Amino acid sequence: MTDQKKHIVLLTTWFPPLQSVAVNRMVSIARYLDYTKFNLTVITAGTKNNQGWSTENGYRIYRVKPQGGFAKPEFKSSDSRFRHKLKVAWRIIRLRLMGDEDRFWSKKAAQVLENLQQQTPVDLVLSSFSPVAPHLVALAFKKKYPGVKWIVDMRDEMSLNPQSNQALRKYYASVEKDIAGYANALISVSQPIVDYFKTVIPGLTTYVEIRNGYDHEMPETNPAFNTCLTFLHAGSFYGTRKPDTFFAALLNLHRKKQLPQNWKFICAGAARNFSIPAEFEQQVEWIERVSQADSINLMLNADINVLIQPPTGRMGVYTGKLFDYLSVCKPVLAIVDTRDVAAALIKSVNAGYVASFDNVQSIETALIKAIENWEKKQVPEIDIPQIRSLHRKIQIQKLNLLIDHLLNES
Repeated sequence: MTDQKKHIVLLTTWFPPLQSVAVNRMVSIARYLDYTKFNLTVITAGTKNNQGWSTENGYRIYRVKPQGGFAKPEFKSSDSRFRHKLKVAWRIIRLRLMGDEDRFWSKKAAQVLENLQQQTPVDLVLSSFSPVAPHLVALAFKKKYPGVKWIVDMRDEMSLNPQSNQALRKYYASVEKDIAGYANALISVSQPIVDYFKTVIPGLTTYVEIRNGYDHEMPETNPAFNTCLTFLHAGSFYGTRKPDTFFAALLNLHRKKQLPQNWKFICAGAARNFSIPAEFEQQVEWIERVSQADSINLMLNADINVLIQPPTGRMGVYTGKLFDYLSVCKPVLAIVDTRDVAAALIKSVNAGYVASFDNVQSIETALIKAIENWEKKQVPEIDIPQIRSLHRKIQIQKLNLLIDHLLNES
């Protein structure tokens, strides 16, 4: 590494070859960091066949060797509902037997970070939650080396997350208090979550919204309308995020004879953990999890991309696939919390139809409009320039400016 460039370390347990929305965010940071000014080292979690040091795409990566123990269950679309429930139960039992696996990662990650400091001094650490382990490693390092700048990346809330139990929220509150005493800046995925952290982690130099986004070139043209009306849902269903109200609305339209005779609903990468009305068994098509490129192609070739996000008691939830949906410029049927940011974004770019997750009549109305436009071969007049601004490289430009600002503070 050259003396002229600042040394940035990214601490995260999510990085390839793992695949997830969290991984995509971390990869975008690594991909679009300003390498004319910065050098990057990533300290992350390894796999059985991928661990230790490597150099990829111009930056160094250390993947911490995974600890032994019971195998993690792998969820597949081909699993029956019974088999899916067994895997969920096994995951819970495994966690209780093994405890917090991240403690193993934290110890090794801290050693690697210390060795880096001795060899090539670190100028700035960026740690990403969740899990909390990267923040704990960064916190200990910052206490020892107070001159190093520290940015905390929050993909989710911590102590006020309604999906966490009381004991976990109490623990997170103590971590937030420590972060407030040592971090220099905080970034998060939406403005409501940024505002939340201003209250629980007050006093930092800077708070910045850096959204997720899509990370591919927008298609030049869109395929023609399918002769079979094709709905697509890309991604998993879990907890209360299930297509029950979507199917209820479809069933009502079916009984009123307001559905086309030829239609299908593709579930890509979802487990069979929800009920399908008997009338629609033949209309549901299952596809196992595919690559990101193949997933985008599925969205591009669908007539309507379905976003299902129930109210969670928290604001600021876009969900990662929304940006991919928008990038292909096909209509989106959003069955969501109509007060939250996803609904607002879809309306602002005129990308489709928004319905309340809990209101079947609202979903029916949106479906009728979507079906009517499909039959007429019409699509909404989508705001293409605004969608272009949702690309991840545009968002990471804000991070580059923040890092540059922190490292040049007097």
